[in-house]
Amino acid sequence: AYYLSIEGYRKQFREKLGFDPYPGTFNLRLRSRADIEARRLLESTPPITIDVFDDDRRSYGGAKVYKATIGNNIEGAVVVIDRSHYGPDVVEVISPFYLREKLGVKDGDVARVRVPVQA
Repeated sequence: AYYLSIEGYRKQFREKLGFDPYPGTFNLRLRSRADIEARRLLESTPPITIDVFDDDRRSYGGAKVYKATIGNNIEGAVVVIDRSHYGPDVVEVISPFYLREKLGVKDGDVARVRVPVQA
């Protein structure tokens, strides 16, 4: 929530993704080798780049972003943060909505995220 409330990130998400993200990520744990391999393949495709920036206090890292559809038709994006503390088995997702509520899910439930990859 902290990072998604920083205007330097919010401005780039609005400009590059076309939406203002809900202030928090929806984190998904990948459970199968196929899912982790799909993430690896995703990261080898050209991303939308969120640039490094500075404010009066510090510098902020960049990220790679991939437009996505969450559930059946919810707009969002997969975010791969340059300075993430998560391993390859976790995917961070953003959306204009509070996804837990919008999808009606709780910890341990399954959620589907589709990322159209251009060949």
